[in-house]
Amino acid sequence: MTYNLFLRPIFVKNKASDYKKERLKDFKHELLRFDIICTQETFMGLTEYKGKLLKYGLEGGLVHTACSKTPGLFTRSFIDNGLMIFSRYPIVEQDEITYSNYLLIDIMAKKGVLFVKI
Repeated sequence: MTYNLFLRPIFVKNKASDYKKERLKDFKHELLRFDIICTQETFMGLTEYKGKLLKYGLEGGLVHTACSKTPGLFTRSFIDNGLMIFSRYPIVEQDEITYSNYLLIDIMAKKGVLFVKI
């Protein structure tokens, strides 16, 4: 299963609230339903969301995870690509590709692809 959780960094929002905490709480129950879940827009930047997702995954039996790497100190991006993969089965390989072209605000995130071998 794949989900776009729309858990953008705290300084990015549409209204007074994007209901991020509520979405995260609801998603906790979905972790019990599937063997492999890929998530998008689960950014690490200045939030506790990724840590909570990892905790919920462990509690739901998805003990194998892959997360995008945090950008290096001297890069133009300061937020990871917001991708995570949860699995009940061992992840034997993990890698990612970072895109080199950016448009406007996307330069802040290390956009790309995360992939695993299970």
